[in-house]
Amino acid sequence: MCPGGIILSPKCDYIKDGKKFTRYHNYKECKKCLVRDKCTKCQKGRAVERWEHQEVLDNVDRQTKENWDNKYLKRQQLSEHPFGTIKRGTDNYYVLTRGIALSGQR
Repeated sequence: MCPGGIILSPKCDYIKDGKKFTRYHNYKECKKCLVRDKCTKCQKGRAVERWEHQEVLDNVDRQTKENWDNKYLKRQQLSEHPFGTIKRGTDNYYVLTRGIALSGQR
């Protein structure tokens, strides 16, 4: 559903980078929409693409927002602090990913 309350119907499926996506749009209703200028700049109307497993990612985002105060802030305090202390204690403030080549590599 778009911000104007119009139901977008699936129109085509395609594969991009090995992932299956579906494109949704309703150009006919988009032309009559009152909030079209706020919704899209495309002359045809709004089109939305969704990955076939997008609902899993949406569920993770929802759970993260719901549990931010309880679990995630506590995790930052308990588990990530010791790693920072270890890193600082060994003078490893940053990691170089380029530099000395391993034997046999250039």
